[in-house]
Amino acid sequence: HDTPHAGVLFGSWDSVFEYNEVFRFCTVSNDMGAFYSYDQYDRLGNITFRYNLMHSSDEGDGIYFDHDHRDMKIYGNIAYLKSTGNRGYGYLYKIGSQAKNPQSISCYNNVAIACNRAYEFVSAFPGEGKIANNVAINSKQPWRYSVIRDGKAVVVPESYASGKTMAYTENPGFVDIEKLDFR
Repeated sequence: HDTPHAGVLFGSWDSVFEYNEVFRFCTVSNDMGAFYSYDQYDRLGNITFRYNLMHSSDEGDGIYFDHDHRDMKIYGNIAYLKSTGNRGYGYLYKIGSQAKNPQSISCYNNVAIACNRAYEFVSAFPGEGKIANNVAINSKQPWRYSVIRDGKAVVVPESYASGKTMAYTENPGFVDIEKLDFR
């Protein structure tokens, strides 16, 4: 907690991040996350994020895979960012230089609350992985899907979701979101 930049910077193969609470991160910078990694040359992958709570960051993102990440699994996490700045992605997955090599992501059963953008997938390939059963609550933009064309991200109208996803404008029934009681 109370980090000027990323909460947790990672880079490895076959790791598991679970049951962490990361809060008040990116107090100085943005374009980083509670969990953040940058990989351009297939140096990491097969990482699982499950049952983490990320909250209270004006400018930070929740789980942020910057550039190329193979076989990531994200499930059961909560990003309650309370975004007030220009950033604030609950879950951000970007494919960059390896767009010609399909990569998969499994992102399901996650919750994003009070984020500028709850979920964004850039060049996530439809049918490569599982994007389902995610929930966005009180977020300015629940979902956005883009592809890289001529070196630029272009928003596409089709959904990459492989299953049902939900967006709510207010609390759908948690006991007390402000007190972090998500029962």
